[in-house]
Amino acid sequence: MTDRRLIAWAVAAVAAVVAFGGCGPVNRLQDCDFDNHTAAVVVTAPPAPFLSGRANVSAMVPGRAPIRADHSSLMVDLSVLAPTKRRQIRARIDSASTHLDAAARITQKTLAGMARDLGCQPIDEPESADYLLHIDVRDYGFFMNRLEFTDFWISADMHLIDQREGRRVWERKVQEMMPASDVMAGLHVTLGYRNYNRVAAFAELSVEEMTAVLEHVADVNAATLTAALLNDVLASQ
Repeated sequence: MTDRRLIAWAVAAVAAVVAFGGCGPVNRLQDCDFDNHTAAVVVTAPPAPFLSGRANVSAMVPGRAPIRADHSSLMVDLSVLAPTKRRQIRARIDSASTHLDAAARITQKTLAGMARDLGCQPIDEPESADYLLHIDVRDYGFFMNRLEFTDFWISADMHLIDQREGRRVWERKVQEMMPASDVMAGLHVTLGYRNYNRVAAFAELSVEEMTAVLEHVADVNAATLTAALLNDVLASQ
């Protein structure tokens, strides 16, 4: 099954179960036994993080509309920067995003996290899995000023389906803001020491280095989403 058909199938599966299950948040994790059961993950996500100097960070609270309405395009609002740096960063991100499938990397890392933390058996065939986790990453990216990145935002909808019984057992809307410095931490291990929070350093990255940054951001997304599921599993015990 191709990636597009796989995503279409997963979305249809989630929609059917949600329609059958009715409205309202669902959390039946106390009924789940992940040990030695198979699990798969399907993710839809924008190809790269947005960069914005205009958004009102204080307005980004649960229940607000996503920043980006069009998942197919990369939003880069760099009007706060000088034209030269603006062109440099835009070109690097556009080029780097063609070398990385962000959704596939989030899928891989999230599934590995589920296997590690929950004891399930990861498989690459969602239609055959006992548990299917569908993640719709609506937005993720950085807020910035003229000198540095300030905050990182992620918004996602998560649905876990027990496909043996044909019912959703958990759902969660993730909307989290964290310091940009927390996200950038660790980049020096692969890229060498620089202050990656500084826009000037970011603008000097090569396409290969920017690709490594996008991979790192995708890994942060996966860790955040995996933690959301794990925390609710622990709370249900």
